[in-house]
Amino acid sequence: MSAQSRITPANPAFAALSLLLNKKLSNWGISTGDRLIVACSGGCDSMVLLHLLAENGFNAEVAHVNYQLRGLESQRDEDLVRETAERLNLPFHHANGRDAIPPKGNNLQEHARRFRYAFFERLMQERKARATLTAHHQDDVAETFLLNLLRGAGLNGLSGIPEQNNSVLRPLLAASKQTLLQAAAEMGIRWREDGSNAETKYRRNQIRHDWLSKLRQLDPDIVEKLAKTAIRMKKTADVVEELLEREKPSRPLPENAAFEVAIGRIAESAQPETLLFLFVRRFGFSATQCAEATQNLTPSRGKHWKSASHTLWRKKGYFTVYQGI
Repeated sequence: MSAQSRITPANPAFAALSLLLNKKLSNWGISTGDRLIVACSGGCDSMVLLHLLAENGFNAEVAHVNYQLRGLESQRDEDLVRETAERLNLPFHHANGRDAIPPKGNNLQEHARRFRYAFFERLMQERKARATLTAHHQDDVAETFLLNLLRGAGLNGLSGIPEQNNSVLRPLLAASKQTLLQAAAEMGIRWREDGSNAETKYRRNQIRHDWLSKLRQLDPDIVEKLAKTAIRMKKTADVVEELLEREKPSRPLPENAAFEVAIGRIAESAQPETLLFLFVRRFGFSATQCAEATQNLTPSRGKHWKSASHTLWRKKGYFTVYQGI
């Protein structure tokens, strides 16, 4: 906590978030001397995270992406983040994301996300930073869980948002959106609302404004419960991955092979297609392909399936994944 810190019992939400932030960063082995990149859009969540880092004396540098999708409003977002960084005496970095906008009909949000994280990674390397911090919170976890549920996701997809993804850290995942809003009010933190967040043409916004609103009428604690369910899913997924890693090939891998498992090992499972999918999904194969591959596992002529980068062969008693197609 900095010498000029304003954290007092008079701002309990901000104080609680400070405790959470310090605990998480400490668990990750991060100290106030480590350089950190903080992703800041100008919205409530990221502006609160920015102030939390500053008030607690962390060595933060501010990163902002301006996609110029909302004209003057986008510029005002950037201006606020820049002015706040200057007032807090923190370095400010920005990227022009306009060129990252895809042709009409492509997934705008996915393109923007890829551009954003590539910028953070590049900035980390240039500034020799320890990590990038984002302000994702509990409500984001609940929304992502429901969004992936609608997509028909499996165990990993329903695991929500990870607290740590390589060098990207999300220390506020256990905090609610309401706590962040309260903290902003307590500390007089200025922030801007992105008007596109209210547009229900985006499925995530439909979930945020319609689904969760109705679910809260049934259970006021639904967001917390969904987030806890996602955490349990993540822990279960981690155990599954650990068990899969323990599987050893029954023979040396053939030339150019990336993975192999005996057909008998798959056939003895109560869920052959699921087990095969768990083994080969990292190579880009789909659950549908694995369901087809595990039909009629008695000896037969060789057959193969292709992903974007690999080929899966079923022949001579083995499922073998080869590099290339």
